[in-house]
Amino acid sequence: MTPRSLREFAIQWMADDPEAQHAAEVQERLDDEPWLSEHFATPLDFGTAGIRGKLGAGPAFMNRALVRRVTAAVGATLSERSASALVVIGFDARDGSRLFASDAARVLGGLGHRVRLFEQVVPTPRLAHAVTWHRADAGLMITASHNPPKDNGIKVYDALGAQIVAPVDADIRRRINWIAPLTSIATPSREDLSKAQLIEAPDATAHDAWLSAALNQRVAPHVERTPLRIGYSAMHGVAGEDVVAVLQRAGHHDVRVVSAQQSPDGAFPTLPNPNPQDPSALSKLVALGIEADCRLLLANDPDGDRLAVVTRDAQGRQRVFSGDEIGLLLAADLLAHGDRSTPRCVVASLVSSGLLSDVAKTYGARSIETLTGFKWISRAALAAEENGERFVFGFEEAIGYCAGLHVRDKDGVTAAVLVADLAARLATTGRTLEDALYELFEAHQLVVNVQQAIRFEGPHAADEMADAMTALRNSPPRLFGAHPVQQVRDLLSGQVIHYPANDVHQTTLPSADVLEWRLENGDRVLFRPSGTEPKLKIYAERRRDWQTDKPGVTQHQAAKQEAHRLLEQAANCLRQRK
Repeated sequence: MTPRSLREFAIQWMADDPEAQHAAEVQERLDDEPWLSEHFATPLDFGTAGIRGKLGAGPAFMNRALVRRVTAAVGATLSERSASALVVIGFDARDGSRLFASDAARVLGGLGHRVRLFEQVVPTPRLAHAVTWHRADAGLMITASHNPPKDNGIKVYDALGAQIVAPVDADIRRRINWIAPLTSIATPSREDLSKAQLIEAPDATAHDAWLSAALNQRVAPHVERTPLRIGYSAMHGVAGEDVVAVLQRAGHHDVRVVSAQQSPDGAFPTLPNPNPQDPSALSKLVALGIEADCRLLLANDPDGDRLAVVTRDAQGRQRVFSGDEIGLLLAADLLAHGDRSTPRCVVASLVSSGLLSDVAKTYGARSIETLTGFKWISRAALAAEENGERFVFGFEEAIGYCAGLHVRDKDGVTAAVLVADLAARLATTGRTLEDALYELFEAHQLVVNVQQAIRFEGPHAADEMADAMTALRNSPPRLFGAHPVQQVRDLLSGQVIHYPANDVHQTTLPSADVLEWRLENGDRVLFRPSGTEPKLKIYAERRRDWQTDKPGVTQHQAAKQEAHRLLEQAANCLRQRK
């Protein structure tokens, strides 16, 4: 886009921007070409189940003008199937979320669609549940999940209560018109839409139905348990009240909360980075654990769909669990103690622990591999149920878990109950979550997964990431350290190549920009661009046999060091090709 056309685009956008402060900022910056380029040259892309970005003026940032345009595209897609579709809309506590949700409701109402709009902040899993509870055609959640404080976004759900996939996402992307004046998008008042019964609140019974469904996923709820003191942080998010309530209903009455982080607050005053995968974000929770002598510490991300888990033993030693570790523990627990009357399955994304398939076999269940993202995990679970299997559990390494199908997405609220139950049952025999994890490793194999993300900066970040992946494809490594490559899987071409015979077959997974190397010693390395941020993610999985004559902690730490060495070798392969 030329400087002149960029300026003209900015003037058009400014003319009907509903946020006066943004319009004024654009007016002041009309002759600031770098600023105009940053805010207008590359509009935010509608990608992984929605759109997400920093708050600010122009189409490259999240704002009311963008929300109205994106919602109009969603509404137009729905109109092709129904003149009066039903959409459930929820929002979290981030800056702008409530207003964005109201704008989205008005746009959909202006198109003749019916809206169930939550009146207060809700966790993402509650919105996902409400979509199927109301038998809606779609759902919108205004959230940026665990992104930095100044971000916001829109997640889009279909009638299944799952995040949308192709071709719906492409259809919505195609319909977003960044240049057409907003006056072409009708936004009747909330009062008029309420009178016309086009905007209503969700059914009051849906909330209890969601919490009850969460409790129904528990196994062995009446087995003896040792009461645990649980520390909890909502991280200034929207799941705090529900998590405490569901834990207490499950019999976990001694719950201490990080009071400074319990109430929803989109400014995240005590958290520079509200991501529970970041150890620094858990500092207040850990401090509470020490002060109150809590043996189990739990934290949700701001929209309540993820769960971090930390334990403290009698000597005060802390243990932070990865998403893979908690996923394996919960899968094993649900399979071991759950109903075995029908064929069962568990699901995980391909970047998550490969040990899940071994665990599933132990209990006569099937393990299903999917692309990254719960939109794929939930669809695999639904397909399995249609084929007569019962879906038990799904997880992803990024501390996301799903038990049952009452929520067809990540659910950090249900996961909190399941983790608390397991920890309390283990405590009756003097065991911990860490002990149970090492028992899994002893029964199968010690598997450690680590990852790192290489960030790309600037307006050409996406192109540079694509070039890096192309370079890896054109010049694939055949050796990681001392271990030769045994198999390469390229999900973009669909080819799987086996070495040294060079046999080729096609993968059964959908096309995606993912590269995987399997080594002769059983280790794995994967590369994939992030779907929501300008990062290229690298994953390394290290496998080694369990040694019964050595302490579990020692073996685990050694395997982690080996996994990180493998990860660094993979990162060097990328750097050499950048």
